[in-house]
Amino acid sequence: PPRGEHDCDPLTMIKELIRLNLRDHNLDNDRLIRIRTADIIDLNFEELLIESFINIVRTFQGFSDRVEIIMLPMNNDWIEHSEEGKERLAAVVARIERETGLAVRSYRDAPEISPDMFGDTTHLGRYNGDIPFTRLLARDMAGVLRQP
Repeated sequence: PPRGEHDCDPLTMIKELIRLNLRDHNLDNDRLIRIRTADIIDLNFEELLIESFINIVRTFQGFSDRVEIIMLPMNNDWIEHSEEGKERLAAVVARIERETGLAVRSYRDAPEISPDMFGDTTHLGRYNGDIPFTRLLARDMAGVLRQP
């Protein structure tokens, strides 16, 4: 069939849908849902989840030449942890590093990633966020893998 004036390629349509979804009203609703369902502000971590994560890392250390722990970028325009949440996060990261012997590589405040690269308040957007982050991660990991 002939292409009409409103037809676009799928990638352009996806990017436009993402842009339309990033309106303040939608993002504020998403933020409120994350607060209610994921404790994204106060970060009251469950002990079982911390232990399970550490055990997963240890399991991977048993059969991998190299294991990396990374923290994904954060959308600081919409999510800000409480002071207590920041302290709990720092304590959990320190515990993970201590119990696994690995440094956590944090991309939470990576300058290469901006708030407009998120598809909501917490997840990198398809195409506009995941591709730049993948490039950043690949660049950094290439440097790490070159080391003996």
